[in-house]
Amino acid sequence: MEGIAFLVLGPLEVRNAGQPVPVRGARERAVLAALLLAKGRLVPIETLIDATWAGQPPYAAGKAVRNVVSALRGRLSRADGTGLIETGAAGYRLPLAGVYLDVVDFEQRVAEARTLAAAGNPGPAAEKLRAGAVARPGAGRDRRAGAGGGRRAAG
Repeated sequence: MEGIAFLVLGPLEVRNAGQPVPVRGARERAVLAALLLAKGRLVPIETLIDATWAGQPPYAAGKAVRNVVSALRGRLSRADGTGLIETGAAGYRLPLAGVYLDVVDFEQRVAEARTLAAAGNPGPAAEKLRAGAVARPGAGRDRRAGAGGGRRAAG
């Protein structure tokens, strides 16, 4: 699959056109995870600071977060070269349009399974859940975005 895939159900992974994209260090992982878990909503800088330093930020934490976002922007862009992370009035957001986020895919499958079960279709509901179960990459497994019928996140 072409495009960017974010895998947060388990260790954080980023893939672009199936290839791993490095996320360097705990600060980058914390900021990126907070942006992804906001599912496209603006994340205030204060929230990113708290996510990164767990209530004990350094004096220049705001500047450090801006530096982390800048580093992530350098590695996270769409095929047309546009960056994924947007700057808002008081923070940052990572819109999900056109990217794959495994937690969104999983939540959609769970909702579909609930609908099937409520309609009296437990077999198809169980199959929907099995198909949505997220397996982390293992030896010889290909974990490209969209493998196994994944969906793009709604934006």
